[in-house]
Amino acid sequence: MEIIGNILTTTAQLISTILFKFWGWVFIAAWLIYMIRKNNKKVEVIKRSEHTLLQIIVPKDNEKKELSAEQLFASLHGILKPDDLSAGMQDHISFEIVSHDHLIYFYVWCPKHLKDYVESQVYAQYPTVQITEMTDDYSKKDIMGRQAFTSEVVLTKNEIFPIRTFTTFEVDPLAGLTTVLASLGEQEEIWIQILLEPVDDGWHKRSLQYVDEVRNGKKIGPFDDWQKRSLRAPGKL
Repeated sequence: MEIIGNILTTTAQLISTILFKFWGWVFIAAWLIYMIRKNNKKVEVIKRSEHTLLQIIVPKDNEKKELSAEQLFASLHGILKPDDLSAGMQDHISFEIVSHDHLIYFYVWCPKHLKDYVESQVYAQYPTVQITEMTDDYSKKDIMGRQAFTSEVVLTKNEIFPIRTFTTFEVDPLAGLTTVLASLGEQEEIWIQILLEPVDDGWHKRSLQYVDEVRNGKKIGPFDDWQKRSLRAPGKL
């Protein structure tokens, strides 16, 4: 324990020396300023962009299964912009379920320039639905002094780990959700928004690296990675 304590003390002293004696804090402050400006730029771009809200009316005799939804989400990956055009930002799409007045509504919020594309992908999987462009956004209405509670669902592990899918559920998970939404009391509402943003295939590499680490029993360092890539393609890193 004494050895570990000495190591921690030495490490803390080294970090302090780098930060204060060698002006390392300047680089940290510069990085923080850069990230704040980058985030503010994204917010401004979103505010300037035009978006639309589409209501999807599903007929009662809809017989489409969960696989159709999976194919729909997969097809929406087509909105991914290449790096030279994205400027570090990708378009967002939000699939939303809203319950009020004992009725359940399905919406899709998307940029206006993607409206036709989103509609075509929805119709491709659900040809019998009706899609209507809304003039008013439900989320901007006055809640008339009622209390509002918000919550965000996030992953508890790294994104490389799989999440539970419809193939592993014994019952339709959406059925349980809609049952709760339909049983709300007067003046109660629930808004569920699932934000989607396309990503590149970089997570594939991280997943494969994790698999290699588990198989080999050690963490792969950068030099190990370079060696592997050199073996795959001599002369290239």
